[in-house]
Amino acid sequence: MLIICGDGFFVMASKDKEPIRNTDAPPRSVVVGFDAPSPSRSVEPSRRPSKADAAGIGKPSRTSSANDAELSAELAKKGGEGSQNPAKKSQKEMTKAERRELQERQRAEKKAREAAGIPKRLPKPKQGGGTPGQTAAAGFAAHNAQNSQPDMKQPSPNAAVLRVASSMRLDDPRKRSKAQKQQPVNRQIARKPVGLFSHLPQYEKHDNMQARLKKQENIHPAVLTLGLRFAEFVIAGGNARCMAMLQAFKKVISDYVTPVGMSLPRHLPSVISKQVDFLSNTRVLAASMKTAIRELKKEISISSPDTPDEDAKTYLIGKIDEFIVERIITAGRAIAEEALEQKKSIKDGDVILTFGRSSVVLQLLLAAHARGINFKVIVADGRPKLEGKEILKSLVHAGISCAYVFCTAVPLLMKEVTKVIIGASAVLANGAVLSRVGTSVVCNAAKELQVPVIVLCESYKFSEEVRLDSFTWNEIGNPDELVDVSNRAPSEHAFNASTGGFQSDEAGVIGCWRSVDKLKLLNLHYDVTPAHFVTALICEHGTVPSTCALTIARLAAEKSA
Repeated sequence: MLIICGDGFFVMASKDKEPIRNTDAPPRSVVVGFDAPSPSRSVEPSRRPSKADAAGIGKPSRTSSANDAELSAELAKKGGEGSQNPAKKSQKEMTKAERRELQERQRAEKKAREAAGIPKRLPKPKQGGGTPGQTAAAGFAAHNAQNSQPDMKQPSPNAAVLRVASSMRLDDPRKRSKAQKQQPVNRQIARKPVGLFSHLPQYEKHDNMQARLKKQENIHPAVLTLGLRFAEFVIAGGNARCMAMLQAFKKVISDYVTPVGMSLPRHLPSVISKQVDFLSNTRVLAASMKTAIRELKKEISISSPDTPDEDAKTYLIGKIDEFIVERIITAGRAIAEEALEQKKSIKDGDVILTFGRSSVVLQLLLAAHARGINFKVIVADGRPKLEGKEILKSLVHAGISCAYVFCTAVPLLMKEVTKVIIGASAVLANGAVLSRVGTSVVCNAAKELQVPVIVLCESYKFSEEVRLDSFTWNEIGNPDELVDVSNRAPSEHAFNASTGGFQSDEAGVIGCWRSVDKLKLLNLHYDVTPAHFVTALICEHGTVPSTCALTIARLAAEKSA
């Protein structure tokens, strides 16, 4: 019969023999399928002699914790035997026999530590020193306490925290409070925010931004005027906003004066950063603007401190003009030439559908019409911006046959469409297209009927970021724009400072939406179109599939470097 005691010892018992306690057997865990030894003969477990036995310290105990405790006590006892004299002798004061005894004792302690798996370096005593035996005992106690912890890595408290930008973590009260303190404009948090997008900034419409500035002396008047125009959507579109920002930066650089004791390459970037912070508080920066800011700061950083300020400012203004001409204007022309080469995108009899407003798409359509290609254009649009009206005016003025529909009617008209040509605010590294909200709906309808979708985008809008949806990042607009149910753009209405919204006589049934507790309005500006909806990307470097977006982004970065 086999009996397993609580302390892990095995006891063998039979009818005609006394119980045998195997004290030398090491502890063993009980597992399924363990065969008990036969009671007719005793089993002597095999055990290799340890180094601690050879040192004469003692036999290992039945458990690792008891082993460490007994070994520590023995070492402390041995060390205490030689500590009768409180005054510790140095090796010079010891006799030859005392030094030999000390060395033998240290060797024994070293072997004991190696046998127990204790590291060589032991914690030093805090006060009063101590004998080698006491030091080794303290080391065994520390090692035993360390081994008593579970043998697994404890997760860091920040392991589950996503490393995202602070502007995308406003659902955290601390991040939101910190962002409000750092922003140069006092803005009121939305009274009825949408919970699904609580991690993004949601503000009330500001009527007087200049009065809410915290530090007006740091903002250039040209940048202040530009920010107000951005906020009112007087200037919209990635290319238009980027060129307007660079023109304002030219004035900032022209009026800049280097402080005494500072150099232009070191101080001017901080001045530019303050202007950028103000613009980002008026409206979220576009991908094109981020690229232009990065290029400008790079040019400032590589300029020599020994260069006179006037020469350095002239050089930087020339670089800004070069960026506008090469990366925006010339790139748009090259895209139009690439799309019209051998009639890749537009040919006679085509029915082209476009969504919203894109300066590059408009340039392509006008160039195709100038070459005598006969085609029709369907302009799809969506509320509340109704940006398609602007491109519709230009096409009709040029004499192109056009039709104007809302995006809700696109699936019904897609049977007549031969190609879908759209612009992009940015092309992400995974091939997805970031554009005006509603673009994904149009591309999805084209995908269902196997209609080619062609995206026109300059290379400086290609980004190395990856986004899979429109929820993680987006720009949230003024919800009062959704109240107007007329076919007029928000810019055509007068702004009412008392209500913080646009004055409209056709507010509809949701005109008093703020007084309804459970009613919230959400006005998104962008959506993400998946890469498999896109047939081809056309940039100034040529026509590529959507899977090559990251290659184009890195190629553009290498050329700018």
